[in-house]
Amino acid sequence: MPKCDRTVEFRSLVRTASSLYTQTNVQKECEQHADQCSDTIQKFVSAAISAATETPDLTLSESNVYPVIRSIGLLQNLRELNHQEPEKVPISRPFTSDSTVLYAIDSSKAMRFATGKDLARQGLSEERLQAIAVANASRLKPVKISEERP
Repeated sequence: MPKCDRTVEFRSLVRTASSLYTQTNVQKECEQHADQCSDTIQKFVSAAISAATETPDLTLSESNVYPVIRSIGLLQNLRELNHQEPEKVPISRPFTSDSTVLYAIDSSKAMRFATGKDLARQGLSEERLQAIAVANASRLKPVKISEERP
């Protein structure tokens, strides 16, 4: 079986009408179907470009930001990637010794993390961002967990 020799840096999650693209599912798809890896990556890149250029709702607003817990390693990687542009580093708040709270700007097509640039553009403080995100999360419907297993 041919190996996929492509390396791709994923900075966002991208949704299309029929698919959800993340680093994990694109990587798994490439591992399972190495002969289709280029097509899989091309679909992701096309979806990411489309989301970035055609999705005006990826702008931070009071209705689309939510707190999310991520590993501290992700934040460290994002800081390293953006060391020359600190305004692009996601706003974060400590959570546990190995996790942090980031603020997800969510839309029907994509998700990205709020940055200092977003706060400056909207005239928000980190405290106000936290309050808005927590209020939005409190309005989400509870997740139903079924006891039944397939």
